[in-house]
Amino acid sequence: MSDSDAGNDEPATYRQAASEIEAILGAIEGDRNLDVDALADQVERASTLIKFCYAKLETAEVRVRKVTEDLKASRSDEEEPS
Repeated sequence: MSDSDAGNDEPATYRQAASEIEAILGAIEGDRNLDVDALADQVERASTLIKFCYAKLETAEVRVRKVTEDLKASRSDEEEPS
């Protein structure tokens, strides 16, 4: 994988980041003669992508929690006698 393949751009989606992480792992596992500098670059890129994925997961968790709380609140409102 060349520097232009990995890039330093932030992926648009979790799925893109996860796919790139998988590609990096495949390249590392498949190339026993990997240059140390290239390995370091790929590990750094994977680290950046993992942080991106964690942030996406945390954001999704907050959103799901809010929807769940809103649903519980609306259900409680419907059950209260008028």
